[in-house]
Amino acid sequence: MEEVVPTTTPSSLTFAQGDEAVVESVATGVAQARQVTLQRDAEGAINILRRLDTPAAREYRALRIALHTAKAVAFLTQQTRGLGLGYMSGTGFVVKRLDGPRCGRTSIFSAPSYFRTRAVCLGAVAGFEYTQSLLVFTSDEELHHFIDGEGFVGATLSVTAGSDMLRNRAARPKKVARTQSNTLVFTIAAGALANLSLKVGWTASDHAMNRKLFGTLTLFGTNEITPRQLLSGLVESPVVEFRPLYCVLQRYAMRRPYD
Repeated sequence: MEEVVPTTTPSSLTFAQGDEAVVESVATGVAQARQVTLQRDAEGAINILRRLDTPAAREYRALRIALHTAKAVAFLTQQTRGLGLGYMSGTGFVVKRLDGPRCGRTSIFSAPSYFRTRAVCLGAVAGFEYTQSLLVFTSDEELHHFIDGEGFVGATLSVTAGSDMLRNRAARPKKVARTQSNTLVFTIAAGALANLSLKVGWTASDHAMNRKLFGTLTLFGTNEITPRQLLSGLVESPVVEFRPLYCVLQRYAMRRPYD
């Protein structure tokens, strides 16, 4: 009897090839979503920085000076709403200026590390407000305390009616809790909100977003990545999506402070 030679590959290899195809398809979708997210966030950050080009205002000049020597900058978007009690939620990212050249490095700024903030406003709150903020860190201690997470408690008295209003004068330093350093904050606001309350909340790294954007995809999920890894330059900066933002930040870093 003539021996029949199998013409198909073993089923184990077929399953392996199928798994590889699934991983490749998922990786492609993740890469596309990553690109859209990073480009959107970079454009939002640039819109905030462009407001600093408005000439002559003292508070803008103070921030330009701070950006010239900044260790890191953060961009934050927040929403506050309430009728009686209020609730504030926000997300953002921070990028750090890297120290010195390193082999293979394509940017003098780190990859972004994402964070989120939440707070409850106890008091009298009525309306809705949308804000965008730029935070300038001038010391490593201040930055590390921020990315490690912190709670905060503070009284708030504010009224917003309209759009693109300064909530915090950039020339006025805002102290970061439990540090001796000061952070300059530039904020624009839109909406209609009356807020007389005690704000109790926290800020923490958004590990899920960092893992989604910069973790390594495997068959068993996505590897964890820490904010310190992102901000130390160990993770390649997204130079394609963040190039316009990096160029603006570099312009401020190289610019004479009093221009």
